[in-house]
Amino acid sequence: MAENKTTLLDEKYLVSVVVPCYNVEKYIDECIGSIVNQTYRNLQVILIDDGSTDRTGELCKVWAEKDSRIEYYYQENKGLSGARNTGNTKVKGDFFTYVDSDDALTENFVEVMLEKLLEYDADFSCCQYLRGLAFTPEGVRYQKVIDEDILITEPVQYFERLYSDSNFVGFAIKATQKMCRRSILDLFDFPVGKINEDARIATTAYTKCKRMLFIPDCLYFYRDNPVSIMNTVNDKLILSETEWKVQHYEYWENLGQKQLLALISREICYYINAHWKFASDAARQILMPIYKKARRWTIFNGKSRLRTRVKNIVMIHPVMGKWLFFKSFWK
Repeated sequence: MAENKTTLLDEKYLVSVVVPCYNVEKYIDECIGSIVNQTYRNLQVILIDDGSTDRTGELCKVWAEKDSRIEYYYQENKGLSGARNTGNTKVKGDFFTYVDSDDALTENFVEVMLEKLLEYDADFSCCQYLRGLAFTPEGVRYQKVIDEDILITEPVQYFERLYSDSNFVGFAIKATQKMCRRSILDLFDFPVGKINEDARIATTAYTKCKRMLFIPDCLYFYRDNPVSIMNTVNDKLILSETEWKVQHYEYWENLGQKQLLALISREICYYINAHWKFASDAARQILMPIYKKARRWTIFNGKSRLRTRVKNIVMIHPVMGKWLFFKSFWK
């Protein structure tokens, strides 16, 4: 049964906020300031300094000295995943959330996210986001994809939406923008040394959730960073993206979810096609066998769209493919 909203008024729930920090002296004050100034006050703010070489650690310590809710920890550099995993071991709250240290929260992020989660008795709530170069009214644009609350009660429904709606994937797969119950904390074991860490844990975390809530409110500010690895197309990113998509396919293949498999195989083909021109010859040698395999998956999956199957047959067997294309066209 869902919790009563009035329980929020006495702030009886402790919310842990995990913030991995690395060389963000330009943004860390704004990030922490947006957290400590939340309308919901019962917080544990966990700052993990992941071996910063600038003034990030110094600034974090200043915040920790003036606000007893803030805890500062230093570690040798392990990357974003390693910092988040360390933060997970410090969580004491009934609920937890992740905030990247160059991002920021609207002042009612915790209040609204927690209120919605309790209202729907969800495992996690996920909001939409604002993005831009600066967290100012004129410096952000709203990434609004949905207009009403959406409660998903089957993991396969979540992934079908993910692979069929390019707008939905932009906010739904991230580890940030979520408020989660402590009971699912162990599912967020981020892979160290990998990029796309958020997408990689999707098959371990979100497949175990029974009630996933997505709300239309834009409460999280995502800072555009032109030099971010996720904004730089290179072999490492292309191969990593392809790898986790294949991992998703193999996971759902074991569960026999053919409709979802059709969407994933189509996405793999589309992604490799779209990024082929950016890949080096060495990367292409790795991608080509995967591409061929994904095409076969599409062709032999009866849940794939007929036109998509025919298109892939054309690429493998032009004569047979053209005959099937015209036959399907005149049906």
